Amino acid sequence: MKKSLPVKIEIEEVDSTTHPDTTFFIISFSKETWLDIGSSSMLNDKLEELLTEGHIHIIINMKNISYISSAGLGILIGNLQCFRDSNGDIKLTNMSDRTHHFFEILGFARLIQIYSSREDAINSFEDDLKDDNSSELKEDKNQSDPY
Repeated sequence: MKKSLPVKIEIEEVDSTTHPDTTFFIISFSKETWLDIGSSSMLNDKLEELLTEGHIHIIINMKNISYISSAGLGILIGNLQCFRDSNGDIKLTNMSDRTHHFFEILGFARLIQIYSSREDAINSFEDDLKDDNSSELKEDKNQSDPY
């Protein structure tokens, strides 16, 4: 009998094309799996590690996720708030139609951004960073100009 290899979480680093000091981290699962108590615990550990290291721009590739349990949803939403509190974000990409529909019905699609491709998610981060920089420039100008 053939023994199945365990799922591994893979991380790819992609440098920003518009912000030289920014790197996006793309998390993928090595094979089709459920995001259940076991795999969501592995994901949580990886997300906590990235956040502790100051890596706050995360894209989770959902291509190999065929089912998400309540534990998996809890890990995603709980970590989402931690990353946003650190001025970062978690974005999802390559979600199956079935899982996307599930997120829509439960209202999770209003909480977490979902993109059809990693390029779309990266572009969204790039746009967010542009917006943040222009807001900071306006604040700096207002603080230095008393009138």
